[in-house]
Formats: sequence, C-alpha cells, structure tokens
Amino acid sequence: RVRYDADQLTRILADDALREEKPELAATALVSLVAHGHIAEDEGLARLRAMYEDSPPEQRRALAQAMASDPAPPFARVVLEWLRNEKDRSVLAELVRAAALHAEVGGPDRAELAEALAPLLPLRVAGAAARETLAELYRDEPEGLTPCLHHPTQAVRAAVPRVIGLCEPRPAAQVLTRELEQHPDGLVRFRCLKALRTLVREEPALGLDAELITRQALGYLESALGLIDVRLKLEAGQPGKAGADSPAGKLLLLLVRDKAAFARSRAFLALGLLFPRENFDRVLRSLQDGDKRARASARELCESLVKAPLREPLGYFIDDLDDAERVRRAAGFIEESPSDYDALLEQLGALDDELGALARHHAQELGLDVEHSIDDGSWGAFARGLHHGTRLGTHEELAHGGARALGGRLARDGEGGG
Repeated sequence: RVRYDADQLTRILADDALREEKPELAATALVSLVAHGHIAEDEGLARLRAMYEDSPPEQRRALAQAMASDPAPPFARVVLEWLRNEKDRSVLAELVRAAALHAEVGGPDRAELAEALAPLLPLRVAGAAARETLAELYRDEPEGLTPCLHHPTQAVRAAVPRVIGLCEPRPAAQVLTRELEQHPDGLVRFRCLKALRTLVREEPALGLDAELITRQALGYLESALGLIDVRLKLEAGQPGKAGADSPAGKLLLLLVRDKAAFARSRAFLALGLLFPRENFDRVLRSLQDGDKRARASARELCESLVKAPLREPLGYFIDDLDDAERVRRAAGFIEESPSDYDALLEQLGALDDELGALARHHAQELGLDVEHSIDDGSWGAFARGLHHGTRLGTHEELAHGGARALGGRLARDGEGGG
C-alpha cells in the first residue's frame, strides 16, 4: 500500500512537472525525478522528449541547464541527440555544457562528442562553449582533434587550430607545426600559424621545429614577392588592353595587392616563431608605417637576428626600395611572371582559389579562351555576380564596393583560401 502510494505520488509529480508554467521549475522537477530513478528510465526519457519538442527556447534552455546541474547516464544520449538538432544558439551553448558534464559520468565517448561539437565552433556563443569543452577533453592528446581539422566545412576546420592551441603546449605545437606544413587548406595553415604564435608568446622556450618554420617563412616571402611582380605587370598591362579596366580587372588588382600583403604578414608571423622573445608584429608595423627612425630600428633588429637563408629575401622587404626595385633584386629568388597581359591572366587562371576564379572571369569577359570553367564554387559565383552588377553603378564604385566586401573576408581569413 505504501509502495503503491509512493508510485502514484511520483506520477502525479511528473504530470505536474509537464503542466508547470514556469519552465525552469518544470525542467528541474522532471530531470530530478528521472535522474534519481523515481520514474522508469524509458518513461522518464519519453516525458523529457515530450517536454523538449515544440517548446519555446526558454523551456529547452531550462531542460539543458537542469541536466547540467544533475548529470546522469540516462541523459547522455538525449543530450547528444538534442545537440545535433538544436537551432537556437543560446540553447546550444547550454547543451554543450550539459554534454561535457555527461561525458564525465559515462556519457558519449570523446570522438562521438567531438563530432557533435565541431560544427558549433564557428558560432559565437555556442562556439566558445564548444571550444572550451573540446580543449578540456583533449588537453593532453590534441592529436585526437586531427579528424576535426579535415571537416568538410571550411569554417569548422579553420576553427580547430584555436582549440588545439588551448591544449598542453608541447603536444599542441607538434600537431600545429605538422599541419602548418601539410594541411591542404591555406586558411587552416594560417590559423595554425596564429595558434603557434599564441603558444610561443606564453612559452617562449617551447622549441619549435626551426627548419620547418624557416621553410614556411621562405615560402611566404617568395609568394609575396611573386605577387608584387604580378601586380606591377597587371598595372602596366591594363592601360593598353581594351576592357581591362572593368570592375573585375580593378578588383583583380586589389586582390593581388591584398594577397601580397597577407603573405608578407605571414612571413613576419613565422619570424616571430623563430624569435619568440621579439615582437615581429611591431617590427612589421614600423617598416610599413613608422617614421624614418622606427624603420631604421626595425631594419637593424632584423639584420642582427636573421641569418641565411632568410636574410637575403627578407632584405628585399626591410630595405627602403620601391616595389619595382624589390622585384628586380629578387630575380633569382622568384619565378618571373609573363609580361603579356593575356599570358598573365592565363597563368593566374590556373590557380584553384579566389584569385584564379576572378582571373578566369576577367579573361572570359575579355574574350580569351580559358581552360577552367568559372562555375567553380562561391568564388566563381562572386565573379559572375560582379559582372551582373555592372548596371548598378560606375565601374569605380563597383570595384571599390567589391573590394570592401572581399577585403572583409580576406581580413577575417588572413589570406582567403590561399
């Protein structure tokens, strides 16, 4: 009789929880009843799903908070299920915290949880919670995050180096330096570079692979000088080429200029890894924007620290030279681009990135044969959109507006996809 009354009372409380108007009270009551075994597991989970489905965000958020406050093994699968399907970002952040706590009480394994959390990394609120959770789960073994670095969505994989950088410095540095050299996505490589910079600032004696970093720095310097050469030849060729001053042609110039600047910035980031006790961000700012004394001081620091094989190509940037003279002096260091405008567009059009997409579009509008279709993803769509938008304003306005939009993405990404 007492047992029967207790069961009846539990069911009454569960039914009341479902009818409770205040979501936090309803969620807390039902979660507590299920967590402590006062309701059979299957029935309790069914009631939780009923409370969650078609409920307002406040109700779903309250359920996630209640589960985080009272984690229990039966909730683990439900939390993971909701985590994969929830759209509200504030609810997602609470579900991430609940999932992390349930992993500690026999919930989903790390790999399964990482698979569910990785897509949230680009988000602002939920992304921060996902980042902290993944870093804690893989703190001593960041190698386990490698699959996330190859997620099919670029925004997701590009957010993973920051997570790795929050793990134990030495194993994190090993993963990041390897991916800096080997990863096929330029944006991921750039994010690895930034994560390594954060690590060495916090631990200058980390001891990175100096040969690998030197190879990367040489590549960035070569890329920057090559792009300066391309920009100079585009500038020289456009005035004599009918139609070359179209919005796409002008935007192509701006994009090449920006990519050269980003490659140079990466080179100085790499120098900061080789000499972690020096501030090479400040050195680059002094060389670009400083007065005569600041530039001289920056050059002196570079000349005293940097040795072969970086010293000579770095000198092309730190010396007071115009761009034409830089390229002339670097003739043995870079592969010279064609001087003919059409041949130069053909060379650029062979690239498989935003620069290639824009060059192919520009070549097509000039009536040139291009081997690649311009129907190549978002950058091809951007190039076509620029063409269709020429009725909306002057070429100058469109080129400037397109550069602002493109520059916003490049500034966020570091160097687009290159």
